[in-house]
Order: sequence, then C-alpha cells, then structure tokens
Amino acid sequence: MSIFARTTIGANTANVSSSGFVSIHTLPVAFGYLKIIEKQQPKYVDKLTPHITKLLQKLIKDHTSAGVDYNPAFTEYIIECLTLLKYRIGQLTSDLRKQFMNNFLPCLIEKSHDITLVRAIIRLVYDWLKWRGDVQLVPSLKEKSQLLLKLLQCIDKSGRFHQHQQTNDNDLTNSFLELILHVYQETNYRELCIKLEAAFILGLKSTNQQLRKQFFLILDKNLRKTLHDRLLFIFLSQNWEYLGQHYWIKQCLELFYTCVSSTIPLSIVDNRTSILPALTSVIKSGEFYDRYDFMIDYVKTKNPSAIENVGIKTEQNSDVQIKMEVNDETPTQNPAYSIISNALGVTAMSTLDLLKKIVIRSRKLCTLCQKLMLHANTQICHYAYSTLCDLLISMSPHLVDKNPDYQVLIIEINENLIQSLLTFLNTYVFFPEEPKNQDEQAKIEILHKKRNLLAAYCKLIVHNVLPIQAATNILKYYVKYSNDFGDIIKNTFTRARDISKIHTAKTMAYSLMAIFKDCVAARDAAQQAAGNDEIVNIDLSPLRELARRFNLSFGLDMAKQREALAALHRECIRFALTPLFNHNDLTQPGLNIVFLEVLPEFASKLLKPDKKAIFDHLDKLVHSVTIEGDAWQPLINYRRILNDEFGGGHGPKIRASTGTRGRKRAIPQDGNLIFLFCVVKK
Repeated sequence: MSIFARTTIGANTANVSSSGFVSIHTLPVAFGYLKIIEKQQPKYVDKLTPHITKLLQKLIKDHTSAGVDYNPAFTEYIIECLTLLKYRIGQLTSDLRKQFMNNFLPCLIEKSHDITLVRAIIRLVYDWLKWRGDVQLVPSLKEKSQLLLKLLQCIDKSGRFHQHQQTNDNDLTNSFLELILHVYQETNYRELCIKLEAAFILGLKSTNQQLRKQFFLILDKNLRKTLHDRLLFIFLSQNWEYLGQHYWIKQCLELFYTCVSSTIPLSIVDNRTSILPALTSVIKSGEFYDRYDFMIDYVKTKNPSAIENVGIKTEQNSDVQIKMEVNDETPTQNPAYSIISNALGVTAMSTLDLLKKIVIRSRKLCTLCQKLMLHANTQICHYAYSTLCDLLISMSPHLVDKNPDYQVLIIEINENLIQSLLTFLNTYVFFPEEPKNQDEQAKIEILHKKRNLLAAYCKLIVHNVLPIQAATNILKYYVKYSNDFGDIIKNTFTRARDISKIHTAKTMAYSLMAIFKDCVAARDAAQQAAGNDEIVNIDLSPLRELARRFNLSFGLDMAKQREALAALHRECIRFALTPLFNHNDLTQPGLNIVFLEVLPEFASKLLKPDKKAIFDHLDKLVHSVTIEGDAWQPLINYRRILNDEFGGGHGPKIRASTGTRGRKRAIPQDGNLIFLFCVVKK
C-alpha cells in the first residue's frame, strides 16, 4: 500500500500535464492510501512531504492556468495536498516553505475561481490559529498575518465568484469573519489585531446579525463607557473609511446607546448641567503630574521678560525665598490666568507666588522620591525612581538656555542624589540573575523593566543633567552585562563623548579603577579562604576585557581622540603610582602598580608626540629611581612600550632583576643608606 502511494505520488509529480488525463485517475486511490497510512504511520507520510509539495505545485499551475474552465477534480486533489501538509510546514526545506507560504497559497487566493478552494484555505488558516501544539509545525505569526491580508483582498473582490457559480459568497465572507473574530478573541494575537483593522470594520457592517453583534461587543468592551472617551474615539482615533458607503453613523449611535444606564429614570435636569463643559475641565480631571507639568509650561510661556531679577536661598527648614521685580501688570489681571488657576485648584496669585510654589513643591517632591526609593515595596520604589528621573529632566539646566531667569527652577545635583540613584540601580538592575526555573516570559519582562530603569539614568547623563563622571559605576558593568545592557551602556559613553571627550575618557579610567578594586577584593577573599600561607594572584581578566572594549570604542581616527587618550593614560598612571612604595617595605612598589598592566592596551592608539609626552610625565613622577625586582615589572613593561615606540632612550635608569620576586635590596656595608624617593605630582 505504501509503495503504491509513494510510486503514484512520485509519478504524478512528473507526469501530470495541463490536460489532467495522463495519470489523474490514480490520484484518488493514492490519497486514500495516504490517509490510512497517516493514521498508522505518520512518519512515513513525513518522508513524502517533498513529493507532495511538488505535486501541489503542478496542480496549482494547471488549476490557475485553466481560469474559469478549471477541472473540479484538481480542486479536490489540491485540498488533499493542503490537508496532508497542514501540520508539516516545519518539515519543509527553507526554499519549499518559502514557496508554499509566499507563492502557492497567495496564488490560489488571488487567481482561483473556485469558491470551495478559498473556503478550504480559510479553514486551513483557522486550524493554524487554533493550533496549541509545537509552533514549529505551523507557519509563524508573520506568515499567518500575510495570508490573512491576502484573504481580506480576496473577500473585497469576491464578486468574481458570481460570474461562474450560483453560490452566494456571503458564506465565504462569514467564514472569513469568523476567522477574524477568533483572532480578536484570543489574547495571543494582539499583534495581528493592529494589521487587521480593516477586516474588523468589515465585521461591523456584516449582514449576519450574530457576527455583527459579536464584533460590536468586542469594540464596546475595549472602550471606556464615557461619552467623552467615545467622542474622542469616533472623531479622532477611528478611521471609518474602511466602511465605504456603509452608514457609519449607525455604529457611532450604537456606541452612544451602550453608555446609557438603564437603571436611572429620565427626569428634567437643571439648565446649568446641560451646558457643555469648559476646555479647562480636562485639566482638572487629569493626573497630578499632568497638572504639575501644565503649571510649569504656563510659567514658561507667560511673559518671561517680566522677571528681571531672581535669587534663591534654601534654608534648613526648606523655606525658599525668591526676590524679584515684576512689572505693574501681573498675571492676576489676565482672565485666562484665573481660568487656569481655578482649573488647577490654585487660588489667584502673581507670577512670583506661582513660581515660589513650583520651586517649593519640586524640592519637596525630589526629597520625597529619594526616601521612597528605599521603600520595602518594589513597585513604589520603581515609581519614585521614574518620577525623580523625569523631574530632573524637567528641571534641568537646559531651562536656562531658553531664559536665564529660569535658573531658580533648576534642581541642584549633589552627591547624595547621585548616590541614591546608583544605590537603586545596584539593587534593582545590577543584581544576580533570576532562578533558572523561572518562566521564560517572566524573564523577558523583568529584563525589559531593568533596561527601562537603566535607560532613565543614562538619559540624565547624555542630556548633561548629571555629570559624566556619574557613569563610572555604569561603565564598569559593560562586560559583565553586555548581553542585557551592552547597547545602552555603549550608547551612553558614545553620546557622552559629544559633550566632552576628555571627561568621558577620565570616566572610563575611573571605571577601570573600580574594576581593579573589585579584583583586589576578590583576591583578598580568596586568599583568606585559602589561608595566609598560600599566595593568590590577582585575576585581571575582567579588567583586561573591559580595557579592550574601551579601546575599540575609540575608533581608528587617533587624531580626534588624542587628548582623550592622553587624559586616560594620565589618570591611570596617577592611580597606579599612588602610593609608589609599599609602606611595609620601601623596596617594593605599591599594590596599585599592577594596574599598569592594562595600559599597553591603549598605547597603540597614541600618536608618537603623545607617547613622548606621557613618557616624560611618567619620568617626572618617578625621578632618579633605580628599580629592581619582578614586582616592578608592570612599570618596566609600560615604560618600555612608550619608549620604544617613539624611539626615545633617556629617562631614569631602570633595571629588571633576575632574582626571585620579593627579594630585598642589600644595604651597603659602609652604613650609608640609599633612599629611594619619588616626586609624586598631586
């Protein structure tokens, strides 16, 4: 049986011609056998998938080329092929799958004159949408959406079926609308709903009363049942062009009728309640922060030249004193101001009083957010953090660019504020990963929240609200969290270079120092665990990887980055040589000298004049010193790289010792001690 089915399918793949009479009579038997085999041995049918696909291609070609004179038998065979391939999409090769989804099915939808075949395709897509098994066996969401849009075009042009069949195509339209209804009722297909707006509107004008009612219930359920919101939806949001010549006012009236409460009896009301609300009524019903922003915008736009002299002094009791001279005409004389102040719930006041109130409230809000960021409730902490970041952006120094008199509104950035933000990030963003048994969707949502929180802080840096140095604790995580936040961190220091290349380079140096301190702390912890007798070396691999990433970010144009690179080298040298000697043994260098091992990573980017300048700078810091021992090797190697590459040969005498690490220098017999000294530039 299986051999006959395979032979028949393979033969028909090569022999079916446009006439349809060569071997078409053997196909019904072959498909009958395949149905029986599929129930017993479905894996055998899987092997025939390429042959079935090729047979389907030839059948479609003969069916569409025949036009209105198509052979009904071909329709049945095409449907049989589609049924066999329905849940075997994942087993097709990439080329066959692309042909099947982008060529075979769209060709049938556009060119077939057989309404039965189009109905079969609608049923095929419906089964794919209801499939809850392995998603690899059915088309992707993008492929499904393309087929749905093709079917929508077919329904719009469904009049072509009337020319050749007596069957009313209302059944075809209803089948398609049931498919669309299923998409809107399932929560898994929210992305498809945006693309199928025209199909949804088609359901609202359906001649089938039951279908139309279900579409309208979905629309009514997703709209707030207030007259205000539905008016905005009807006149601003919704595009009614998809209704065509249909009476769209009917849909609007139905939306209004559903807002009416059937439990409230009709009665004559006072004439004052029938008056349309004022424009400012929207402001009064808004959220607190929306009204707050409106107050700020009003102060910005209301005659800024009236403010001539502004000074602010904040006492310990949080009272803000503002001195200013205003013109004789105050905003209280403006009728528009009284309307706005009443809408905001603020009594009539002058520009001086209003500005003072904004300053006091903004300072109190800033302090409150800092306290709430330490709250035990995570959601409250997140809200406080987001509010504080938005407040700092609104009250940033950029206000002065528009008008110098707005200096009074700027919130002063201090170390406590920056430390509060960094503490929040270390608690809620840069913390160990969640348990591995956590749901994948939950992990994605948590990562999305973390990225938003980090982006809010980075936004403060790139907008120059916080100093660039505030990015130190962000840049040090560039390697560790490169998969999660690498793009955000890279974009941060890239845009920070537009503000100041030198300060950005120094911030990179500070982040390298922070990583080095973490490496030393990890070494100390490991040595304490192993015992004092065992020597544990410092693992500098995280430091080297971060230095390599930073080095790549400088690009190939060394002339543009020469000042920044020189500043980075100087900051790193200063850190590595502080202190120069070990306090317990003056013959040994300080612990930080190991930090010099990462500086050769940036030496290749330096121009020769800059290498000589840094070499001279290093000589000034270490003057007239004879250095021996392996402990000084990082300094020796770094100096040799600078000296060799610019071709110099002067400087203090440095000699590498061939002895073991840690050997002390001998004291002369004559008793004259040789003091090693250095001049450290502070």
